[in-house]
Amino acid sequence: MKHVIVIFAILFLIFPLSAKGRSAMEIIYVPEMATMDEIEGRVSSRNQEFHPLIISGFHRAWKNAMASISQKIDEKTLHEISRWCKKEMKDFHLPKDWINQIFLVPEAVLNNQTFFFFHDVPNGIPLPSHHPLVFRRMMVGAVYDPLKSRITKVVFTIKGWIEE
Repeated sequence: MKHVIVIFAILFLIFPLSAKGRSAMEIIYVPEMATMDEIEGRVSSRNQEFHPLIISGFHRAWKNAMASISQKIDEKTLHEISRWCKKEMKDFHLPKDWINQIFLVPEAVLNNQTFFFFHDVPNGIPLPSHHPLVFRRMMVGAVYDPLKSRITKVVFTIKGWIEE
């Protein structure tokens, strides 16, 4: 019986269910430097090695959702979630192909059933700064549900750091 369950789980990862009847991807905008409570409150484990089928399933789902995801953020929304640099953000324009510059890696398991993918802060999309020692990046994260073979949530935020 255990083998049958494993086989079905693998089949769900390899052959996603049809898109018919699926709910929309939830988009979460987190203000600059705020905690991602929607994600952080659900973390079951970090620094855990993800199974290769989870990673390949995520990358397939991400590739299928990239066009839709890239339309969920614009300069106006970035300006709204920005806490600092409002003046500097006024004339900022996202690079046309910004979504192709994002490479998400496994970050955490959520509620022992979904997986959060994120990227290091320096690898985010560069944003204007109010000071030459302050660096800011647009960050993107995604929650992947392997049983549904799709991205269920996308998180946009802004993170930054100071170099001296």
